[in-house]
Amino acid sequence: GAVDIVPPDADAGEVRRRVASAYSRARRVQGREERIARLKRVCERLNAVREEVSTQVGSLCNDLVSAYRELSDQMSRVGMNAELTSLVRQEMDVESLLRTTLEYLLGKTGPTNAAVFLPTPSGDWSLGAYVNYDRPKESCEAMLDTLAGVVPEQFVDETEMAFLRDDVELESLLGGEAHWIEGCQALVIPCRHDDETIALVMLFRSEREAFDAETRGTARAIAGIFGEQLSRVIRVHHRHKPAGPFGLPGAVDDDDLDLAA
Repeated sequence: GAVDIVPPDADAGEVRRRVASAYSRARRVQGREERIARLKRVCERLNAVREEVSTQVGSLCNDLVSAYRELSDQMSRVGMNAELTSLVRQEMDVESLLRTTLEYLLGKTGPTNAAVFLPTPSGDWSLGAYVNYDRPKESCEAMLDTLAGVVPEQFVDETEMAFLRDDVELESLLGGEAHWIEGCQALVIPCRHDDETIALVMLFRSEREAFDAETRGTARAIAGIFGEQLSRVIRVHHRHKPAGPFGLPGAVDDDDLDLAA
């Protein structure tokens, strides 16, 4: 730590000057080291703040991306709803309404098996329309008849869409009849009016072509619009036919239900 060498013959004044100079240099070095230490502490705090800000900015960016994606999905859904509503508003008989809705549905969800079950005056349910995508033709009719006897019974009182992801969930709800759609995922969507189910829409296809969240949302929205128009068709028929042509409350007369396949 030596900062100077004082010769042995130096007088008192020289020694005092040397000591004062050494002291001054030592104070400057000490001050510089203290400033460096303070700067290091400030840098550490700034770095910690920078990392925190960076994390918050990253989180904010992710939130913004999610919000933009959600807004984009909502805008797409609004556009889809408006488009389908304008199409089905023109359909005032059940057969045309079923055909138009299923054609639109397939365009949005991609190829899928689809069945629409409707109530009958006798209180049970029948198949109103269907689309066969990949089921064997020779067994398709028996499969649909079986599903018409099982699916509505299980879901007629439900208010929300059911998503059956695998064979275990299918069997838990359909029992032994689940073998008809083994290896599939299924969506069952109740269409309701005045707290009553007026139709059930069922979509199913292989687990390899799984129904993602977007497809499930699209199917739910389309089924909702179909249900609204179906209730409107029923009201129109009620106004233009003698009292009681629809049998039980909420049921649609068989004469109006030509199969739209």
